[in-house]
Amino acid sequence: MSCQRHKRLSLLWEGVALSLWLCCGWSSGAAGPGGGPGALEWLLSDKGPFHRSLEFQEALERYQQGFSTRYKIYREFGRWKVNSLAVEKRESFGGS
Repeated sequence: MSCQRHKRLSLLWEGVALSLWLCCGWSSGAAGPGGGPGALEWLLSDKGPFHRSLEFQEALERYQQGFSTRYKIYREFGRWKVNSLAVEKRESFGGS
């Protein structure tokens, strides 16, 4: 019974994978090489299905603020690290 169930699940997943592969291959082949955007890019773009939703806009703003804050932290850390390495190198060469 377990072996039969395993075979059914395998066939089901193979069918799903094949249909997904055919669907994606067909849609990308229709656009031609280097054609338009990917099949699902519109979901992530500003023109996706949720771009007018207030919750989506708030989440997008929070993400962008978090990203810019994180970027500022990384930038400042990088600047500090470069400066401290330069000071170390200058001190090791006997500079002031």
